[in-house]
Amino acid sequence: MHGWVSRFALLADPTRLTLLLCIHEVGEICVSDLAVAAGLKDSTTSQALRLLRAQNLVSAHRDGRVVRYRLADPVVTDLLDRIHDGVGDPLAAGAVTPGAARGSRPDASPR
Repeated sequence: MHGWVSRFALLADPTRLTLLLCIHEVGEICVSDLAVAAGLKDSTTSQALRLLRAQNLVSAHRDGRVVRYRLADPVVTDLLDRIHDGVGDPLAAGAVTPGAARGSRPDASPR
């Protein structure tokens, strides 16, 4: 029972849920691209990812100098699938742009 409570507590936070939905949408994404997609600062994104990673909801792997995140909990992945099937795409069309370069975004100011 405690596992479910901790999963739902993490999902109840709008920031973490947005990040999970973005990762769910693209499959794998780096912190900078995820921050852009979610409209968050890199530091806010990193902090939320640390919590999600500590609870094994996401995993990370290094791709050269970049760390990429993906969903790691199949139960949460299934839940996000069901949310998507039930209410449609919860993210705005085009909000997730995993190929966006950090310096190419319109608000390229340091975060």
